[in-house]
Amino acid sequence: MNQRFYSLDVFRGATVCLMILVNNPGSWSHIYPPMEHAPWHGLTPTDLVFPFFLFAVGNALSFVMPRLEAGGDAAFWKKVIKRTALIFLIGLFLNWWPFVRWTDGSLSFIHWVNPADETKGVRILGVLQRIALCYFFASIIIYYFKIRKAFFIALLLLLVYWLLCVICNPADPFSIAGWFGTDIDKKILGVIRPMAEYVVENSKTGQIGVVGTRATVNSKSYEIELKNLRPDVQVHSTACPLLVPLIEEGWSGKPETRMILKKYLRKLKTCNIDTLILGCTHYPHLLEDFQRIMGKNVQIPHPGEVVAVSLKSYLQRHPEIETKLNKKSSVRFLTTDSAEKFVQIGSEFLGSKLQKAEKIDLAV
Repeated sequence: MNQRFYSLDVFRGATVCLMILVNNPGSWSHIYPPMEHAPWHGLTPTDLVFPFFLFAVGNALSFVMPRLEAGGDAAFWKKVIKRTALIFLIGLFLNWWPFVRWTDGSLSFIHWVNPADETKGVRILGVLQRIALCYFFASIIIYYFKIRKAFFIALLLLLVYWLLCVICNPADPFSIAGWFGTDIDKKILGVIRPMAEYVVENSKTGQIGVVGTRATVNSKSYEIELKNLRPDVQVHSTACPLLVPLIEEGWSGKPETRMILKKYLRKLKTCNIDTLILGCTHYPHLLEDFQRIMGKNVQIPHPGEVVAVSLKSYLQRHPEIETKLNKKSSVRFLTTDSAEKFVQIGSEFLGSKLQKAEKIDLAV
């Protein structure tokens, strides 16, 4: 029987207890501050859970490495690959389990790749998966370079990381918006990511509401982005499928629309959210009604304003883009529906008169 290191076992157990505690704080509306993640800058006990797990992995390596070195390269690679794969697969399994979720009154299968959004699905790089990768590379470094050289490799990696932060964005390298990794995540500057960044920085309780079309809500796009930025948030989503056709038909200010909206928001009003995301570009036309129904204690950021600020920040950090822009370009509007209807609705949305739109047939 392998020797057990009880101090390490106790440390692992205490870390698991801390993880359970921060994931189940009781009322998400009244969280003891140390049980919350720091939004970006700062450090709380909750932020120590993942580093503590890595510390336990590092300690375990120091105990087993002499035995692996004695077994030779073949035994080392067999052990490391097997354990890495096992931890990684357990992480995937826990992320996917129980393979179904309750959606709109019925059970639906959790797809590996979400059919509503092919960029979303099972989270591949979850916590256990990242621990597996850290274990794999740390094992190789310790095995082949030994302790002294591993120390210098760690310092070198930290230095390279710091240099990347500074070189990629000298003006603002350490904020959530300026960090170079954020730009890597943004293949295309969309509405979801800027809104998610704004919300995680401004929500005090971490209780977030999302309203959108049925496709947007089912894709869980906002929930995934929010949890990637701030794992402790709780997201409450509601589909509002009737709002888009009502807005497009000019019913924004009518009592019938307000009555339908009030019914949609009834459930969200019981969730103690402090922020509501309008997950559809049509919904700002009902912003006053949303605010009136949800109350003054719920902030409802305007999607257009949030994206505009994010785009301005992005362009300021990348002045080279301006040199590639054609300053004499024109605007052309194409639609697959009625051109007259597009001009009418577009003028209302943009707040200025559109001169012309062209109807096209994508089947041609």
